[in-house]
Amino acid sequence: MTTEKINQLFEEAIDKDNRIPISKLEGISKDKIYNWRNGRNANSITIGEKLNLLLQLGKIKIIENDEPDRD
Repeated sequence: MTTEKINQLFEEAIDKDNRIPISKLEGISKDKIYNWRNGRNANSITIGEKLNLLLQLGKIKIIENDEPDRD
């Protein structure tokens, strides 16, 4: 998955029209969601934070790569 796709999914997830079950999220507060939605600290949101939110919301899935390393 590309960084652009992660950013797109993240923006869609935090859209004000989307309801986020904050009580079911681990390590993500209501204040953090509010700040993300309102563009506060927008430059300091890491890819890890974005992936964490998307994973907890079920927007992405992590699967083991069964392909051998290509060296």
